[in-house]
Amino acid sequence: MKKIKTLRTAFLCGLLLNAAASGAWYTVRVHSRGIPLSDVEITVRETGTAYYTGTNGVCVFSLPGNNTNTLTALLAGYLKQETRLISTNVIIELEPVAGTLPDVLVRGAAERRPGKTAGMEAADIARTTQVLFGDVAQTVTSMPGVVSSGSSIDGRMYIQGGSDSEMTAYIDGIPVTHFYRFGGLNTLFNPSYIASAELYSAGYSAAYGGGMSGVLSLTTRTPASNGSGFFDFASCCADLFYTVRPGAAWSLTADARASYYQFLPALLYPELKDTALQAIIDGLVSIRYTPAQNDRFQFLVLGSRSGFDFNMPALEQFSKTDTPIENGRSAGEELLMVAGLSYAHVFDAGHRLTAACAYTPWWSLTKASMRFISSGLTEINPGITQDVDMRQTVLAHLIEPSLRFESAAFSGNTVELGCSGRLYDITSSLDLAHFTQALGSSEPAVHEEKHRSPGNDMYELGAYLTDSFMWQALTLDAGLRCDYFGYLSSYALGPRIGIRADLFDVFSIYARAGRYAAFPVMLLTAEALPGLQPERAAHLLAGTSFEDRDVLIRAEGFYKEYTGLIKQDISRGLVNAGERTVYGGSLFLQRKQQLRQWVDGYLTYTFTRGTETVRGRSPETAASRYAAADGVSYVPGHIREHSISLLAAFTYRSNDVTPVFNMFEGLKLSIDWRVMSGKPYTMATNVIAVPGGSILMFDAYNSARTPWVHKLDIKLSWYIEHMPPGLLGALFGAPAMPMEIYVAVINVYNTENRSDFWYYVKDGGLSVYYTKDLQLTPTVGIKMVF
Repeated sequence: MKKIKTLRTAFLCGLLLNAAASGAWYTVRVHSRGIPLSDVEITVRETGTAYYTGTNGVCVFSLPGNNTNTLTALLAGYLKQETRLISTNVIIELEPVAGTLPDVLVRGAAERRPGKTAGMEAADIARTTQVLFGDVAQTVTSMPGVVSSGSSIDGRMYIQGGSDSEMTAYIDGIPVTHFYRFGGLNTLFNPSYIASAELYSAGYSAAYGGGMSGVLSLTTRTPASNGSGFFDFASCCADLFYTVRPGAAWSLTADARASYYQFLPALLYPELKDTALQAIIDGLVSIRYTPAQNDRFQFLVLGSRSGFDFNMPALEQFSKTDTPIENGRSAGEELLMVAGLSYAHVFDAGHRLTAACAYTPWWSLTKASMRFISSGLTEINPGITQDVDMRQTVLAHLIEPSLRFESAAFSGNTVELGCSGRLYDITSSLDLAHFTQALGSSEPAVHEEKHRSPGNDMYELGAYLTDSFMWQALTLDAGLRCDYFGYLSSYALGPRIGIRADLFDVFSIYARAGRYAAFPVMLLTAEALPGLQPERAAHLLAGTSFEDRDVLIRAEGFYKEYTGLIKQDISRGLVNAGERTVYGGSLFLQRKQQLRQWVDGYLTYTFTRGTETVRGRSPETAASRYAAADGVSYVPGHIREHSISLLAAFTYRSNDVTPVFNMFEGLKLSIDWRVMSGKPYTMATNVIAVPGGSILMFDAYNSARTPWVHKLDIKLSWYIEHMPPGLLGALFGAPAMPMEIYVAVINVYNTENRSDFWYYVKDGGLSVYYTKDLQLTPTVGIKMVF
């Protein structure tokens, strides 16, 4: 026993000596009157680097060399505390003090609301490979209850059986309703400037409106005092980030990046040379101003320009005729911006006022030129050449103001009341030109169509009241929201309630329920919406969680009913005729990051099952039929029953067992593994020749399933704390700086991953065209930190 103890002591001494030589790890615990405090900002004053405590009130970080730095702890409603860093284990006690304002007041204004399903910090987001074009959606779709489309370049998120348009997002408390580019290929959110992502999936607070299936709340990074940033250059995109505090009251965060990943896949796979991979330039500017101790302003701008240009393959038409597309070209461009302004004022430790307003201008242009040539095999349909030129533009403006007031004046109670609004102005136009020339004719017949949708000024108003009551181990959250849809002359009431019991220090059970209402934004381009009502949903969720210093385990079950879903009617246009029922559950297992830990990450499993039914539409006719017959239930195309996600990191730590490898301290292998069951689709079974063309025969609507999607991405990165200046120093006198080198491989085992099917007629027979994900794609990059 004495020998074992001596060996253990020698081993620990070796670790401490090695840490002293290359840097040390520090554990900081923050609490107030014995209660751990989460989301406390811990800033190293000498470097400006900021860290945040987890739900257990602990944060772990490393600093190079022997440090005598000063830590600053900041949290809303508590006195700022400064502590000298003289030990690797630090305990900080914060006292609630009236009239104080932390250095970061609006840090994701709603991330502490009840109903959060999962929360991910910057380290979790970094585990995803994020090398094609970084998108927070790549991490969000790994959270419990969320699935993706299965594509590496698709940012659409489906929360617990809801569609991608049935969720809403906030960034630093500023609403961002329209955040998808070109229908969902990417979101606006670059992980480089995101500090945390919070997901609310069911039964969430009445403070949220407009999201029937879920809410995503994002928080941007905190600026450093002395200025810091990085330049990340990879084989698919480049990113420049910088943050600084130019004065005591001002701080600035800026980011700009550009993609060029249309080149690498086409180089590796020549058959993709005409694939519509987007070219994107986007950025962020965030300015925070604190004129007084109790006041904080923030101005935030997100901007994006995206576009595509590709050749269309020579295929026969995908519908009822066998008219082939001889050739064609399609191109598009989109400009999207979100500008937000927020203000927060702390009256005292128990009262706070927050106001925010977002303005979103959006412009989209899509152009297509195609040539069709009919077969000319029958007298009814002689040989005809038809050229079609199409140009469609959409211009939209969206304004979203909000105001909320929080009060914790009553013992055990936190009351919040607020209001919000949305003002839309959407204009669209469509120009079509047909140039048709029959066989043997010398002059083409010209037919032009122009459609204009006048600007529609439409608005929504909302108001809510919430109360969070704590009594011993019980927490009760209740709220009521009322939304008025001005363009529909309709209102909706949304009661919300949740209860949580903390049975032990590490174990709790909870249940939540609520009613929600929203209206699809893109349908607002319709000139008339007679008789329509907002879509509605009811949520029910129950779960249990176990959380200690090392692990978090959470299991949840949910049930959701959607009513009044808007569908197309043959004779009446848009009608509230759809119903959807969804149920399922999720399991979340996380190993947290701890001091000198080699392995961390999380595993999620989500089960979702649901059906949708459309009732009460006009009868079908011989010329017009519905994809799914009235009253027949089917599975919506976005529901995948099973989804598994594993995000893990293996980090080499210097030790006395393998000292020869200690130079690779911080070498990290990140694993991003996704498995999903197939999505529903409608299978074509036969093709029938008719005079003038062909008719495709289909099986029952959405009765088939695409194959399972399974994909493994890996990323090997090495963070070098002091890179020698080398050639840069010789030429420009550049000092030594930290650097990260990484190699990533997308789709390691090169699965085909067919995500969709398109049927068409070729040579009189039935053919199929597959939509596939990227196959094995290696990428490299280097990040220079300054």
